[in-house]
Amino acid sequence: YTSPSFVSPAHLRFRYRLDGLHSDWIEAGTRRTAFFTNLPPGRYTFRVAVTRGDGTWTEAEAPLPILVEPRAHETGWFRVLLALALVLAAAGLWSWRARLLRERARELERIVWERTAELEHEKEITARQASALAELDRAKGRFFANITHEFRTPLTLILGPLRDLTVGRHGLLPAAVHAQHEMMLRNARRLLRLINQVLDLARLESGGLTLDAAPRDLVELALATTRSFTPLAERRGIALAFHAEEDRLVTNLEAEQIEKVLLNLLSNAFKFTEPGGRVEVTAAAQGGEAVIEVRDTGVGIEPGQLQRVFDRFYQADTSATRRHEGSGIGLSLAKELVELHGGTLSARSQPGEGSTFTIRLPLLAAAEAGDTHPGRDGTSRAWVPLDSSMRIRNRDAGAAHPLVERELHANGGDPVEAAVREPDEADRTTVLVVDDNADIRAYVRVVLTPGFRVVEAADGEEGLERAREALPDLVLADVMMPRLDGIGLARALRGDPATDCIPVILLTARAEAGHEVEGHGAGADDYITKPFDSSVLEARVANLIASRRRLRERFRQEGVPAPTAASAEAAPARSEMEEQLRAAVEANLTDPDFNPEALADAADLSYQQLYRRLREELDATPSQFIRTVRVERAAELLRDGAGSVTEVAYSVGFNSLSHFNRCFRERFGAAPSESLRTRA
Repeated sequence: YTSPSFVSPAHLRFRYRLDGLHSDWIEAGTRRTAFFTNLPPGRYTFRVAVTRGDGTWTEAEAPLPILVEPRAHETGWFRVLLALALVLAAAGLWSWRARLLRERARELERIVWERTAELEHEKEITARQASALAELDRAKGRFFANITHEFRTPLTLILGPLRDLTVGRHGLLPAAVHAQHEMMLRNARRLLRLINQVLDLARLESGGLTLDAAPRDLVELALATTRSFTPLAERRGIALAFHAEEDRLVTNLEAEQIEKVLLNLLSNAFKFTEPGGRVEVTAAAQGGEAVIEVRDTGVGIEPGQLQRVFDRFYQADTSATRRHEGSGIGLSLAKELVELHGGTLSARSQPGEGSTFTIRLPLLAAAEAGDTHPGRDGTSRAWVPLDSSMRIRNRDAGAAHPLVERELHANGGDPVEAAVREPDEADRTTVLVVDDNADIRAYVRVVLTPGFRVVEAADGEEGLERAREALPDLVLADVMMPRLDGIGLARALRGDPATDCIPVILLTARAEAGHEVEGHGAGADDYITKPFDSSVLEARVANLIASRRRLRERFRQEGVPAPTAASAEAAPARSEMEEQLRAAVEANLTDPDFNPEALADAADLSYQQLYRRLREELDATPSQFIRTVRVERAAELLRDGAGSVTEVAYSVGFNSLSHFNRCFRERFGAAPSESLRTRA
């Protein structure tokens, strides 16, 4: 824009206004342009005024009408179309979603219908299974109850006469017979306890076990129960102590049931505590509860097994626990009996350090407790150590009085000792009895003692050690044993030159043919199944030993041909010591009991000296040297046609043909029978 006046143009000043956008004039100075951007659509009028600098603005204006057309998306019809499109899109989206929901609803309905049908079917199956399990459980309960009751009748008939015989009602018995009756009575009582436990479990499951509870002093009950273990503690060499922090802990209980719990815990403590260990019982009050703890310094329980010790029929599978027989019922029953009293039974243990079992029972208030034992002096008990008199000291008055002892036979106790020993026992035929059951060992000892000297071992490893030490005439071993079973023991005996000729009889409760074959394959000479008749056992032991002796005597009487000159010339040069030792072995060639100790005596050497010299000169042990001499002599006899393989084997001191074949093959690389074929 500009002004039509050209007089002094430098003094002209402008202002402008855009009607429709501005309401006031905009001073532009000498600037002659105006810029407008982003004007909204509409009609505008641009006006310009000019002054010469004296402040007087001219009235003349040059209005410029301006029309700003709206863009396409700013028009009304576009907005209408956009709104219509949005409505249609929303309607389409709603329709699509509705259709999707209907399809999903139909699919869900189909799935629900199918699942409902499956659930109904499963429900029917579950109901039938639950009914069957319930009936099976009831049948099991009835079976346990019936069978245990059926056992109680014959047990009563067994226990009664046994007690009469044991106490001498029908006259005094010989000591050996009395020991057998005590063993029978103890095991019959144990069987009765197991039957009672099964009965209690059946009654607990059926809800038929109810308590005849009354206020009772738990301290007195715990002390009386602890007293009953005094003879066992003295016999086992285990320290037993009782300590009560309170004089009385009165709880509502049935004494017989809690006594069962305490007896079980104490019995377990003694079973798994070695001689020289300690068993402690403490009684205290904590937070309104009576707390009884039974603590031992035994083998302990692994953390992974600790929570399962209260499971029914569970037994920790370790060699330590396997050495003591049990049913896995006791702790489960004890826990349920304590819980029936409204209490808890828990355990904590550290392997190798011992275990602690804790009973917690609700205490009665003083008004409820009353005076359950009016004759008491009101003083409390202190620690009760175990000694020969088992005395309790009153910590207030210092008085002492002996405890009353009551005989108690617990599982895992010492074996019954034989009452009769022959004065010349050491000179008699020796039988090694290997069984983890102490009563079985004692019973076999009683059966065999009249004719044999009996040595005992509690498991396979101990039996192997005793066999090597005692070199018995026969080994009688149970198959099922901890650490090393009877099969392994037989193999180990056959694999040791010092014991490979000892006859082995295996005892087992497994009567299957496969197990008998396995036993014979391990080197056992005979196999006897349990239960066995004592006369049959004695006859088999005697016959096996006698047959070995007859065979040995036969070869002694027949004699062994002396070595030939050819064989002597073919032999390599030997040292004086070797010649001396060979002469000693050949002089006793027919004696299968000629062992390294006998060879050492013949050479006037100690066993250690003999072992060292043979190692230095021949790189052989004494057993290997004896075996070599026997086998080489057997080879000469076979070449000379002195007899069959069996006859030659026994003539040179072998008691086992299979062992002879193995030793011969190791020495010459061929079987003895091949020597006979070569000669032919």
